[in-house]
Amino acid sequence: MERRTPQVPILLLPLFLGLGVLSFALVLPAFFVADDFWILGTIASKGPLECWCHGPGGFFRPLTSFSHALDLALWGTNPLGYHLVNNLLHGATAFLVVLLAGSLQKSGGGGASRGDSAWTLLLPGLLFLVLPNHAEPVNWISGRGDLLATFFSLAALLLFLESLDRGRPFLLLSLLSFAAALLSKENGLVVPAFLLLFPGAVPPRRRWKKILPFLLVLVLFLLWRRYALGEWVGGYGNGRHLSPARMVKHLPLQFLRTFLPAFPTKFLFFLFAGIGLAWGAFQVRAAGKEGRGRTLLLLTACLLAALLPTLALKLHTTDTWGERYTYTASAFACLLLGVLPWTGKARSSPLFTGVLLLAPLLYLQFHNRTWRLAGEISRTTNARVLALPPGKRAFLLNLPEKLQGAPIAPLATYSLALDWLYPQEPKPRLFLGVHQVLSSPDQEVRAERKGKVVTLRFPGGAPRKLSRELRALDSKAPGVHAPAPGWAKSLARRLTDRPRFLEVLDQSARGFTARIPSLEPGDQVFFFSKGAFHSLKE
Repeated sequence: MERRTPQVPILLLPLFLGLGVLSFALVLPAFFVADDFWILGTIASKGPLECWCHGPGGFFRPLTSFSHALDLALWGTNPLGYHLVNNLLHGATAFLVVLLAGSLQKSGGGGASRGDSAWTLLLPGLLFLVLPNHAEPVNWISGRGDLLATFFSLAALLLFLESLDRGRPFLLLSLLSFAAALLSKENGLVVPAFLLLFPGAVPPRRRWKKILPFLLVLVLFLLWRRYALGEWVGGYGNGRHLSPARMVKHLPLQFLRTFLPAFPTKFLFFLFAGIGLAWGAFQVRAAGKEGRGRTLLLLTACLLAALLPTLALKLHTTDTWGERYTYTASAFACLLLGVLPWTGKARSSPLFTGVLLLAPLLYLQFHNRTWRLAGEISRTTNARVLALPPGKRAFLLNLPEKLQGAPIAPLATYSLALDWLYPQEPKPRLFLGVHQVLSSPDQEVRAERKGKVVTLRFPGGAPRKLSRELRALDSKAPGVHAPAPGWAKSLARRLTDRPRFLEVLDQSARGFTARIPSLEPGDQVFFFSKGAFHSLKE
């Protein structure tokens, strides 16, 4: 049998690694945000086995946890090293997309002649490298699991292709890569589907026989995961992950977001989506006439299979939140684009090629800037919290939750930062207020204080879900409110104890007035405005 994966110059690997770093270089100095504090703080204080390695409930991602532990040993509290590792992983994954494009070409599914081989190899990998909808998984240190799972999933597929011609050593390496993908994140669960569906991977009569070892590894992993977590599904719970209604509802948008980034408005997103679907239908019809219909169908099936583990989770059209869910699927999206007939024009026109890659790269920098700013806000606000004297009580009236989808400080981020980075005991005690989603980094909030009564005004409109959050903080409101995910039981218990420190006196569409009954002399009150915490004095 002819070898399926063509020779690729080894110099392409360092080239793609370098491009991976350069494409996201703007975010290299960005500070830790959101879940970074929980993950790294837990590992720093209790070791990697306490993070994503056991239940009750939760996720089972021990390889990701150990990769963060290695980062912590190498880089400490310097975020640059963590970002650098993410960028290198993204570049290496783009190189694997190049190899998969070569496999398609060798099996006859790529639709390219020998003279076009170099372009056929490079185009899907370069597109994967600069896709703007990769801002979240690459720029977020906590997105490491998606990068590792995708890298090892594609490596398992490529090594499996090699094993068809080169025997058991490559099959063993493929199985090890599959196991690594499973231990990185749940995305790896669908690797056997890739082995069945990838064009030309296995002759039909040999497919099931060839993947039996992978199914055995999958069963062993699921049993281990069940033992570690104490339940089969874990995560956000059965009702969320296994909801057919949610999957059907989210499938169209997840499919579109695999190809398209977030846009400033829903109108722009669906305008470009409509244009893209019309163009894609024309290209698919042309590809069918050229005999590539089956290849397109199988690649689309791989893409849909890659979406399955996170299909019940929600994405957005106007911000980057949740883009990590489509990271693995986007590899097959880029391979799909590389198979369509339009690449013939691109091969003959260097100018067209340059514009094709430059446009998404520039738009990626727009999203990178957002993540850089989110990191700067996190650095500034955490510096103010970490500067509090030992044992000091501080009331944070409003917290910057996200900036255009880039997380900053949702839930108990500042308390977690104290646990990890505050050097003294006793640590300050924080009273956390309402969360605010920012449309710009310099968004203004106006505050007044008269004794124990505080007033916050939001000129751009009050935060979403303000009423619900105020009820959670109202010391006179009955019941207990815990805005916590089901996957982090210890964190959920902590958030259940979220201090109920406000008595809401007045509320409107532009803000609220409340009393802080427990405010004592010497306590500090802060409000967030224009990218920083400001002390609120009488």
